[in-house]
Amino acid sequence: MNKTIKIKVSVIIVHYRAKKLLFDCLASIGKGSKHEFEIIVVDNDERKSIAANIKAKFPKIKYIRNENRGFGQGNNIGAKEASGDYLFFLNPDTKVYPGILDFLVDFLEKHKKTGIVAPLLLNKNEKPYPLQGTQILTPIRALFAYSFLDKIFPNNPVSRGFWLKRWDKSKLKEVDVVPGTAFMIRADLFHKTKFDERFFLYFEEYDLCKRVRDLGFKIYILPKAKLIHYWGESTGVSNLNIKKVFEQSRFFYFKKHFGIFKALFISFFLGINKINVVLFLILFFGFFLRFYKLSELMMFIGDFGWFYIQARDILLLGTIPLVGIESSHPWLHQGPFWTYIVAFMFFISNFNPISPAYFSIMLDVGTIYLMYKIGSLIFSKKIGLISAYLYAFSPLVVTYSRLPYHTSPIPFFTLVYLYALFKWIRGEKIFFSIAVLILGVLYNFELATVSLVFVLLGILLFGVIKKKRFASIFNKKILLSSTLALIISMFPILLYDLKHGFPQTLKFGAWMGYKLLRFLGFPPARPEISEASYFNLINFTATKIGELIFAPNALFSLLLLILGCLFLIIKIKISNDKTNYFLLGFLLLVVSLSYLLAKTPSSAYLPVFFPSIFLMLGILFSQALTKRTVFSVSLLLIIVGVVNVYHIFVSDFNNAKQSGIKERLFEAKKIVEDAQDAQFQLVGARDLSTEDKRIDNYKYLVWWEGGKLSSTSNLIYTIHVGAKKEITNPVVISGNITVSKEVIQ
Repeated sequence: MNKTIKIKVSVIIVHYRAKKLLFDCLASIGKGSKHEFEIIVVDNDERKSIAANIKAKFPKIKYIRNENRGFGQGNNIGAKEASGDYLFFLNPDTKVYPGILDFLVDFLEKHKKTGIVAPLLLNKNEKPYPLQGTQILTPIRALFAYSFLDKIFPNNPVSRGFWLKRWDKSKLKEVDVVPGTAFMIRADLFHKTKFDERFFLYFEEYDLCKRVRDLGFKIYILPKAKLIHYWGESTGVSNLNIKKVFEQSRFFYFKKHFGIFKALFISFFLGINKINVVLFLILFFGFFLRFYKLSELMMFIGDFGWFYIQARDILLLGTIPLVGIESSHPWLHQGPFWTYIVAFMFFISNFNPISPAYFSIMLDVGTIYLMYKIGSLIFSKKIGLISAYLYAFSPLVVTYSRLPYHTSPIPFFTLVYLYALFKWIRGEKIFFSIAVLILGVLYNFELATVSLVFVLLGILLFGVIKKKRFASIFNKKILLSSTLALIISMFPILLYDLKHGFPQTLKFGAWMGYKLLRFLGFPPARPEISEASYFNLINFTATKIGELIFAPNALFSLLLLILGCLFLIIKIKISNDKTNYFLLGFLLLVVSLSYLLAKTPSSAYLPVFFPSIFLMLGILFSQALTKRTVFSVSLLLIIVGVVNVYHIFVSDFNNAKQSGIKERLFEAKKIVEDAQDAQFQLVGARDLSTEDKRIDNYKYLVWWEGGKLSSTSNLIYTIHVGAKKEITNPVVISGNITVSKEVIQ
């Protein structure tokens, strides 16, 4: 009569893409063991089963094919099939020494209050790993042991205690947590605790050991039981984002044992590193520059006031405009999206005239972060960080970001558009539809961004000719989603065009064709109207390049820009994967040609350039930043930033005081006070103004201050800008603004 063999130890191994290491491990287990044992292999490798290989080489082993739902879940599956009094959880990337099972079993049988015992881990050179076994992981210990503090002060007492740095590896050591690589636990105890399967990978041993300790059991590492651990061999071949999995498990551990708020704080604090600190400082000072004295130095000209009045009327009268302010051609308008944004800001701020600039600034601070993030994703973290730094401290960018104007959101959405194109080219076709959506949004802010359409069309044409996979977007799903994206983003303009003969779409397209013909040398349709010269355009552009890159010296700025362009061309030629560099270069080329084609020295054409130029400069400085040049290049970058900031303050934020909101409010208040609750007209002087005649900024502020505007009143206040002769009956004299009063009988 055969007796049933009593299994003392069940060895459980979860395998994932480490077949050779697994087989070496299996061959090393149990040599000379006095205790009966079984081996259970749980195969989490989703690619190919190794059942046949296991059966051929190790026929007695229990093999379980498992869906990969994490390390803990795999071990739990193995434990269900185990029949031993003790469970020995073992990684496949290990090689055990003879007698290891006996040492561990004997220790547990002798020490009844011990719940878990682990062997000593050796590296491939058979030397003990310096860090193995820890104290219980608490928030305080995590702050010191897992953060940058441990790198700066590696011998701080909290880290030293947590990592058990002074433990003599030749002696038995009681610990709070053993490595999950290898440990033995009483089977009955494990079935009470088990691995928490919500941990996919990492920190499951911290959780299990904490619960074992809470039940009153002790945990030890036994140095005479040894094994070699080939660290990271199985995780190294995984498709998982290991860093992300690690952070998610860490967050869940603290959330489970210490609450959501402590978990959030720990997650934030442990995320701090050199790059994050530098990025935080860039964002902080970028935020400061953009908000500094905004209530005094926010530029507020007549065009801004046009949007304010339209937005006010949306809320008060319910009139929703389908287009925005007229362009330099009266039949052609900008889109209405900025008007809608201003209306929203008025709604939440009770018509505060500063509030639209708050939106512009917060969006631009977001653009700084987006510059880093997208630069990191498309190129590298170094390029992203340098690009964000240069963008944050650019005098021209800071000036534009403080404007409550329709051009302010362009850099943000241009960056999103660039990323959408990148993802589309990389094979994620839905991003074609997202790019179409962003094009519609940009068009609704500024007509000049239409140049970006040709970037999309050019890439698509190239892909079709070269039969690239990304160009196969002519299917029902992509065409439908792209059409919907275009209709949604262009809906107000399409409604307007249906009623007005399509000036914003078809006529605008014809006008662009005419500009192309003029660029190619065809005569003007109306010779009597003078056009801007390329000399004026070049002079305007050179000035703006200086303000954009290095304010004190336009020549140095131009030199950096030229070097950036040349280096980008070189990267396109020599890089193995040139998609990202080609995309950036092509975008810059198309918008530059469109700028020359328009031949219009207007600031509205510039924001679409900002992301590409700073990413290009980021590439240039990143390449120059080597170990040998790190000091000199870093110093140059610091000088550029500091000098630009100095210029911003010295120039009074591009002479914003003269046309700032504080001055305009002062003048508006004086007019309202002088009117003494009477109705009045507000007009702009036709003979004395040296600037645009639009005075919508005054009309809005006068209304904001409680003035009673009327187009039929015989009391008239006239705004004079840059008066050249004496004005009779002045009510206000402020800078280059004079307000006169007249009563018509």
